[in-house]
This record gives sequence, structure tokens and C-alpha cells, in this order.
Amino acid sequence: MNIVPDWILVVLQTLPFLVAFLALRSLLFEPMMAYLEERDAAIAGARDETGQLRERVATARADWERNLAEARAEGAAHRATIQAEANTQRQALVDKARAAAEQQVGIALGEIEQARVLAAQQLHQGARQLAHDIAERVLDRPLPQA
Repeated sequence: MNIVPDWILVVLQTLPFLVAFLALRSLLFEPMMAYLEERDAAIAGARDETGQLRERVATARADWERNLAEARAEGAAHRATIQAEANTQRQALVDKARAAAEQQVGIALGEIEQARVLAAQQLHQGARQLAHDIAERVLDRPLPQA
């Protein structure tokens, strides 16, 4: 048994390996590595673009929320202004109606007072006449009108 290799046999066996390695390297490994590097670059670009899009979306959303808050504040201020105007108009109408009602109540109280005085006079006359009639019947004679 021989421990020392035969150099010619080693070279003859190494040559097909090297030829196959170089062929596979140029035909398979290099294009595959280029494809994988290109794919990694595309993925990294897509991630960067996604990050930029997220930032733009966050900025746009913040702008939208700010505009919405401003619009809500403006709407609340406008609503408060309109409500204050409506309250002023309502109070003016209530005051006008109250004044008209008080005037009508005053007129009605005057009419009631006149009617009361007239009724009191008529009642007084009726009571005098009734007293006169009762006295004539009780005395059973005519009495002069007073």
C-alpha cells in the first residue's frame, strides 16, 4: 500500500472538478448571486419606499386631523354665535310678548274695575230698591222714594 499519491492522477481528477466549478460559477453561481443581490436591493428599496409612504401617510393624517379639529372648532364657534343670536332674538320676542301681555292685562284690569264699579252701583241701587220694596211690604203702605 502506497501512502504517497500519484500526482498525475490527482491532477487528472482535479481538472474535471475545476472545469465543472468554473462552468457552474459562470453559468449558475454568478447569475444567481446577481439575482439575489438585485432582489435584496429591491426589497430594501421597497422597505425604504414603504417607510417614506408611512411617513407621508402619518403627515397627511396629522394634517387631516388638524384640519378636522380646526373645522370642528370653527363650527362650534359658529354654532355658539348663532345660538347667542337666537337667544337674543328669543329674549326680544319674549320681552315684546310679555309687554303686550302686560298691556292687555292692564286693559283687562281697567275694564274689570269699570265693570266692578258699575256692578257695585247697580247692586247698591238694586239693594236700595229691594230695601224700599221690603219696607213697603212690611209696613203695608207706600213709602216715598229716597
